[in-house]
Amino acid sequence: MNKTNERSKDKSINESTNRSTDKPTNKSFDRSMDKSGAELADNNMASFLETRGPGIYAIGFEIKNFDSTLGFLKKTLSQNAMVVDSGRKQITVLENFAYGVQLVFTEESKEQAQLAKIYGYQDEGKLDTVSVQHAAQVYTKYCSLCHGKEREGYAADFAPSLRSRTLLESTQIPRASYNYLSHAISYGRPGTAMAPYAKSQGGPLGAADIDLLLKWMYELSGVKKPIEMSAKPVKGNTVLGKAIYNKHCASCHGINGEGITAPALGNPMLLATASDAFLRHTISEGRDRTPMASFKDSLSNNEINAVTAFLRSRASGWNTPAAATVSKPLPKDYVLNPSHSSPSFTLRDGLYVPAKQVLQALKDSSRMIILDARSEAGWNQSHIPGAISVPYYKEPDKFIKDLPNDSTMIVVYCACPHAASSQVVNTLKRYGYKHTAIVDEGVLVWARLRYPMEFGQSEQQKKK
Repeated sequence: MNKTNERSKDKSINESTNRSTDKPTNKSFDRSMDKSGAELADNNMASFLETRGPGIYAIGFEIKNFDSTLGFLKKTLSQNAMVVDSGRKQITVLENFAYGVQLVFTEESKEQAQLAKIYGYQDEGKLDTVSVQHAAQVYTKYCSLCHGKEREGYAADFAPSLRSRTLLESTQIPRASYNYLSHAISYGRPGTAMAPYAKSQGGPLGAADIDLLLKWMYELSGVKKPIEMSAKPVKGNTVLGKAIYNKHCASCHGINGEGITAPALGNPMLLATASDAFLRHTISEGRDRTPMASFKDSLSNNEINAVTAFLRSRASGWNTPAAATVSKPLPKDYVLNPSHSSPSFTLRDGLYVPAKQVLQALKDSSRMIILDARSEAGWNQSHIPGAISVPYYKEPDKFIKDLPNDSTMIVVYCACPHAASSQVVNTLKRYGYKHTAIVDEGVLVWARLRYPMEFGQSEQQKKK
């Protein structure tokens, strides 16, 4: 057996599989039952659930070889314990012989076996030949046209190099740094030649393909020890940073960050996914084997910090008159427009609100609370105006007491686009909050749509 797939057809799967009152007293596979396989196979599922209650009641296994698995089970089980379908290469062990849990063994198809070889690599291990070949094919088909056959970059549309050591050593850890490249592939760079490639965005690549492609790139880079990028904001003089940018950077990156012969640094998606530490590392170290020079010897630390801070200040738009830096809201300011009416959202599945409706609610000055379910570092990096940082892992007693439980609509978002925000909403619902919604597209698509963004100032920054 090479893969296990557990399927539950009930919402609750947290109860014991041994809840049945007639569970065997010997081994999990019991020979004592004498009902025919046909009779047991015809059990009404609704009746079964009514008797057993919620829980895991069936487990499916994908197996490499039907005949060898059947031979093994015949040594352990009586004949009437199994239903064998040779045509479908499937063996079903009936629930009465396995503590009330039906077991289904199905031989994987040749296609499934090939997929298992491609995607069955270990995160900490090296890719095998099959995985490497598939990743190389994906790159050649979808990436090489612009990024070059050898990932050297600048083959078309001034697409950046994807083999630079300084890029690949700074985009692996923590997960937020990994997401810089992962989200670039998934969501693209709106307003540039880089289109989204994730299937969820209408592209050709699944999440497994994107992860495999990145692992392949990291292995080819030769980086032995990735640099962990700090999540802390970089503080600097944005006025000085703008002057240095115009002098040293604008000729390639554009006076408005639009990109001329180098990446568009004013792109909202770039600024939404690039940490301050990543931006600073790039300015300091440059991009080896590309026109992007290192500035660590020509600029002081304060000057590099200033450029970093200036770029971060463009998160809400390149032509913003002043840096849109905001401090963490106080509880008294959590409710936006408290004297106005709550928005009337049209929710998908009673929960998900389109980003354009949230934008309109902001324009209409509607009464609501906006929660950012990402880490606080994500909020500092860029967030929807007026949002409060409530990380999905934060204990409820740390924020629930500050949220009014009335008719005020509470809108939650993350980058997933639903995983972290769903966790926060579920917490709110457990505490009796009824007026909640999740931004359906998530904050990355919000940024891609060029909707307004702010960037935050941590308590540590204010104390400096």
